[in-house]
Amino acid sequence: MSDAELERLLESSREILARSTPPVPGTNSRTGLVLGQVQSGKTMSFTGVTALARDNGFRMVIVITGISVQLLGQSVERLATDLGLNSNPNTGWVHLPIVPDQSTDPSALIRWLRVWEQPGGIAHLRKTVLITVMKNHSNLQSLSNLLQTVSLQFEGGLSRTPTLIIDDEADQASLNTKVRISDLSTVYSRIRDLRRCLPSHTMLQYTATPQAPLLLNIADLLSPNFCKVLDPGADYTGGQAFFLDHRQMIRTIPPTEIGSPRRPPASNPDSLQQALRLFLLGVADMIIKPDLETRSMLVHPSVETTGHQVYAEWIRAMLDTWDRILAGEASSLDRKELMAEFAEAYDDLGLTASGIAPLDELSQHLRDAIGATQLQVVNRANGPATIVQWGNSPAWILIGGMAMDRGFTVRGLTVTYMPRPLAASGPGNADTLQQRARFFGYKRRYLGICRVFLESNVKDAMTAYVEHEAQLRSSLRAFEASGRPLSEWRRRFILDAAMQPTRRNVVDIDWVRRTIGPDAVLLKAPHHDPEHVRHNQALVTRLRARPGWVTGVGEPHWTEVQKHSVLRGIPLRNLCDEFLMDFRTCSLDDSEALNARLIQFGELLSNDPNSAVDVYLMSEGASTRRTRTAAAGSNELPYFFQGANPSPVPTAKGYPGDREICANAPAAVQIHVLDITDSAGIVHVGIPTLAVFAPTASSQTVVEQPQGSI
Repeated sequence: MSDAELERLLESSREILARSTPPVPGTNSRTGLVLGQVQSGKTMSFTGVTALARDNGFRMVIVITGISVQLLGQSVERLATDLGLNSNPNTGWVHLPIVPDQSTDPSALIRWLRVWEQPGGIAHLRKTVLITVMKNHSNLQSLSNLLQTVSLQFEGGLSRTPTLIIDDEADQASLNTKVRISDLSTVYSRIRDLRRCLPSHTMLQYTATPQAPLLLNIADLLSPNFCKVLDPGADYTGGQAFFLDHRQMIRTIPPTEIGSPRRPPASNPDSLQQALRLFLLGVADMIIKPDLETRSMLVHPSVETTGHQVYAEWIRAMLDTWDRILAGEASSLDRKELMAEFAEAYDDLGLTASGIAPLDELSQHLRDAIGATQLQVVNRANGPATIVQWGNSPAWILIGGMAMDRGFTVRGLTVTYMPRPLAASGPGNADTLQQRARFFGYKRRYLGICRVFLESNVKDAMTAYVEHEAQLRSSLRAFEASGRPLSEWRRRFILDAAMQPTRRNVVDIDWVRRTIGPDAVLLKAPHHDPEHVRHNQALVTRLRARPGWVTGVGEPHWTEVQKHSVLRGIPLRNLCDEFLMDFRTCSLDDSEALNARLIQFGELLSNDPNSAVDVYLMSEGASTRRTRTAAAGSNELPYFFQGANPSPVPTAKGYPGDREICANAPAAVQIHVLDITDSAGIVHVGIPTLAVFAPTASSQTVVEQPQGSI
């Protein structure tokens, strides 16, 4: 890491820890959401936060990581290396792993915690206890049992033991999958028990796909109180790099070469052969250079393990056949045909790769590349997935499914072959899809030799996800800066119609999907909540106090109702931040519509950060306010625009109507202050409502979930 990257890591760690429960005795707990990106360095972040917690007097850190022995081992190895757990006795750490089927002596933990209580004790003997535990019910139960025993035997219990809990991949397994039937799933119940053992603690939920935690009921034990959006380093290549900036690296696998989850294609797909040739050229280029690096290819056919062995046999047969052909005479027809195919692959790499060795030189080392490549099937078909021994070889081809999804780090990944469909049936889940993207990561140096082969619908969905992720991260980053509790953040996402944000079984408040086009957004229930009305009246008063308003805008012969006050050219970003984002809606329909329009404004601002907007205060100079009557059934305004009126002067321009005044502006806002007669005959006086125009905006599909107050 560069000095700048180290400083950024330290600063983000400080910001995360500063939002946590202070490391002092007491009874207080918090939950924080830390949002990274797939393969972007979340482990490094929580390692940094863990180290900073130790420096600031947290006596215990619990890291819940991995749903398999393989993933647990991967994380523990990283922690041990980066924290120097085994380097010497003065590291400041005690590592207590919770080992499956083995009990941990509570007296050992008590002894280490008791050192903190010694008045005038030796400072460097006060070690922070680092507990690592696999995320399954039996291991979490063992940890809870240990802490319950310690709490009973330790003087004063654990109230004087401020603790940090790290939940790695927090949207997986931790959440309550039985919430819709008013029950508790096992792992969720164990995490609840664990937190109850610790009077003073903070739980940090680390994930790259936060849709599920964000959509939890805000009263849920795991609903986050605050968030931190992590920025990856300069060399990170994620969805933006692959699906927008370098689309030529994404290849579509023909439908005839896809097969089904349980039945692979009838024969070795041409696209798989193409992917393997691209990979071997990259390996050959790597092995002739001074410093060996790991290069790997990932083949992800399906979640089912049935076809994994078939793909392994195809690849093994290709490697053996190509090695035999390359060992033969240069003049043989088979060798010429094979080298012509490698030449096509080389030209393909040349579209994006710079500095790659000449084909003549690479062709001399293709057999070396084949010999250096290890093939391994990584799945749980016959027990726990085999751990990849990366140090044994510089080149790997890994074949598997779920065992190589979330949390699995593939070193030096250059070629991904994924004929797996979007979902077995129905719409796919956005968070699950994104976690398949093991090809993201810190690979700017060798990005040019990367290729990704995907099924057509998966490619389209991942491309759409890039916009969804950017909007979500931007919204959370802006909210993070406000310092307000995350419960107040409006749950809304741009999301492709083919996708759901997450699995429904962990969310008890349903989300709704709405498509907003360029038509004006009208807030039709502005009078339903007196508190919201008072808030909006004060908001309009503050906006009206801004300098620059022009009153009585209109033709001289128009009536006073047809003339308006106008504030022209106000920066759209300022109006969104200071007015529209704070304008309170009184119905779910109004909330959804305004939120969707705000997202469209975000799109306008991304294209032109200097976008401006005109604001109209309709009929401000009129001696009497406009009056409207709500519909009998819905108690909503069916329509509140003033229509067109001809001019009393035959040669003069008539009033075009409220809608037409803003028809040609990229963005405009009309504030209507109305006297509204509701469906019960009660008159509500001076009610502000909005008409928000964005006639040039593209349609957006928005997923939104109501949480608490609208």
